[in-house]
Amino acid sequence: HHLEWLTTRGRQLAHSGKPDEALPLLQRALVLSAASGPEDELATRVRYTLAEAYSVAKQTPQELAVLDDTLAWQRQTLPDTHAQVLR
Repeated sequence: HHLEWLTTRGRQLAHSGKPDEALPLLQRALVLSAASGPEDELATRVRYTLAEAYSVAKQTPQELAVLDDTLAWQRQTLPDTHAQVLR
């Protein structure tokens, strides 16, 4: 539940105009979800939420890096036609 809380709280902070407070929470969530594979919906959501927070913070290079890393991570085990990859 801690991972879920970090992700939800990070998203709330980012969309409340506080991405600087959200980013450490989401980076912690990323570390905690590292052992999960791309088929894990929460692990995927952590990565997308981190990218969103970087977007809100206007840190486009970091946002794109997270998205690129997420896609590469997903392609390690999921087919290109999988819903998570297409997203």
